[in-house]
Amino acid sequence: MPLRSALCAALVLLMPAISGHAQQQPAHQPFTLHTQVREVLTDVTVTDANGNPVKGLSQADFHIYDDDHPQTISSFTAHAGQDLAVTGSSSTPGIYSNRYLTHPPAAYNIVLIDNKDADLIDQLYLSEELIRLVKNLPAGEPLAIYSANGPRVVLMQNFTDSHALLLAAVHRAVPHFRDTDWYYDTDAATFAQLAGDLSQYPGRKNVLWFTAETNMHLFPGIGSSRNYGYLHPLYNTLESERIAIYPIDLRGLTVARGQPASALPSGQSGSRGVTNVDAGKVPAGSDLTPAANAGAYIDDIHVQHQLMLQAAEVTGGHAFINTNGLVKAARQVLDHSADYYTLVYTPNDIHHQDRWHHVRITVTNGYHLSYRHGYYVDDSGFSPSQKALLLAKKTSLPPPDAHSQPIIFQAHVQPATPAERSAMKTRIPGYARAYTVQYILPAADFTPSGTANSRVTVGTAAVVMNDAGLVLGHQMQKLQLQLNAAQLRKNPNGNFAVTQTLGLPKGHDHLYLAVWDTSTGRMGTLNIPLKVTRH
Repeated sequence: MPLRSALCAALVLLMPAISGHAQQQPAHQPFTLHTQVREVLTDVTVTDANGNPVKGLSQADFHIYDDDHPQTISSFTAHAGQDLAVTGSSSTPGIYSNRYLTHPPAAYNIVLIDNKDADLIDQLYLSEELIRLVKNLPAGEPLAIYSANGPRVVLMQNFTDSHALLLAAVHRAVPHFRDTDWYYDTDAATFAQLAGDLSQYPGRKNVLWFTAETNMHLFPGIGSSRNYGYLHPLYNTLESERIAIYPIDLRGLTVARGQPASALPSGQSGSRGVTNVDAGKVPAGSDLTPAANAGAYIDDIHVQHQLMLQAAEVTGGHAFINTNGLVKAARQVLDHSADYYTLVYTPNDIHHQDRWHHVRITVTNGYHLSYRHGYYVDDSGFSPSQKALLLAKKTSLPPPDAHSQPIIFQAHVQPATPAERSAMKTRIPGYARAYTVQYILPAADFTPSGTANSRVTVGTAAVVMNDAGLVLGHQMQKLQLQLNAAQLRKNPNGNFAVTQTLGLPKGHDHLYLAVWDTSTGRMGTLNIPLKVTRH
């Protein structure tokens, strides 16, 4: 269903509804040039034998090897502590902004609930643990919650420290059961989509991935294989977005590989116990008893755990398996999420394109290190804004560039007034309700042209999804606006408004908004969870 919409734009420059801002260029964002020069950035967490972060190390304590060739560190940053003020939630209902991007913390923490392969018992336990995690979050500690139980990743709650908002997101996401008629992407596609949503957040992102199974084979260099070439751009995307994966097996304690079925305690079943061997997992009519079937199931658990461990290792995270302490595992990540070191170097000798480079880092004291173990020497990668670019392919609009400094803007999202509804050229169906989205955009972030340099061209995209990740509608538009030249000269940091009226389906919607300067590709995005009611 396409979004029913009517668009209009203010033709005069508004007084600053958003005050002038100094945008920060994220320090040392990794990038690839179309030459033989490449700057490599890697975040390194250093822990002692007890898992505690090691602080106070200097650049001289680190040694980097690229394909076993020693490298010179060109930039070194020690991070300790986190500014917990980041929040993507507005205190005013209906008003949303991405202004928090101008004051990034040392690291962003994201909870990814991937329960599409979990059974009822596991999901109920996960729900209890997530509720306990949220209720015990320290004041001012923000989280974002994403769900991957449908065809697409969905933002259930943007960064906030509000326990009420986070709990509401958990209740909507868990428990949830997959519809057998839906198409589900691979875990690689899930992380590509998540990276797109997080692309405008500068710096390190820690993803606490609560999952029961995975099909993602993130082995070093595997993207060079013909059969796993699709993982090649994923490596580049995870690197460029500085995403560290922390898999947490939501099944809890499971039996280790090789344990004989005869050694299992009588009557034990379910993932909260000692083993995952369950009579319910034996196909109906099979000659196999639960004990006879145990070996294959145990081996499958072992494979899943190895994939989780590998995904964590190659992205600089840590995997938590065979533990019923899901809250404890999450707290371990959150408590030390901002204690790490950032190292930058330029490889001495790069001649081979499309090839995996192995990175090895050591410290003089022999502590345990977690870091990204390699990179590819090319510029392939998933688009950092999957939804907007998906729409852009259907139009003549230039695709947005999400790696430039983001456009900082506000969006006022409110039910449309009777006058606004009557002005719409298309009728809103009974299952939808008319909403007005007013974008408040900074004139200084758009490149002017035309007479008196007062004409700007704006691209807008709106995508609406439900809790399961199904796209319910989308709309994209290119607008040429003539601003008031006199006011623009008088107040170059002022704002102008673009208004869009949409028909949103009733229920829990997730509105993805993107705006960009079509001449430069500079872009700003917002993800807005929205409950659309009848009245």
